[in-house]
Amino acid sequence: MTTTATFTELLRSPKEVLSHIDEGDIVVTRRGQEDLVVSKASSHRNDRHGLRLASALIAASLGDGDFIERLHGPFPWLTFLTRTEQEQFAKEVVDVARGCAAVGHFGRLGVVMSAWEATAAAVAEGIPADGSDLIYLDAPVAAERP
Repeated sequence: MTTTATFTELLRSPKEVLSHIDEGDIVVTRRGQEDLVVSKASSHRNDRHGLRLASALIAASLGDGDFIERLHGPFPWLTFLTRTEQEQFAKEVVDVARGCAAVGHFGRLGVVMSAWEATAAAVAEGIPADGSDLIYLDAPVAAERP
């Protein structure tokens, strides 16, 4: 959600105007001049990171041959995932990038990319991706020290 305030309101009551920052960006209107946007630094960083990722996806889509193989350029960690997982990654990341572009916020794309990269890192460390190393208990066990 975007909040709108005049520049005069910001100068007179900065705490009140900025109290809306957790709801989204604040558009500060100025008479006879271009509006300003006040946003959290984390939102700005997430959007810039997401745009870089989206740019890498677009660049990878503009070549000849297999799209999945071209994704290995910007995302070399894909090597540790199976072909099926790479296809799942490609579908999910393209869908999320489109959704992020539609709403104008790219933070979610960074979250999805981080999750896939963490999965690849775990596989590279020898952790089975299929969960075959997990032990399932028949009954709950109380922890000594949570």
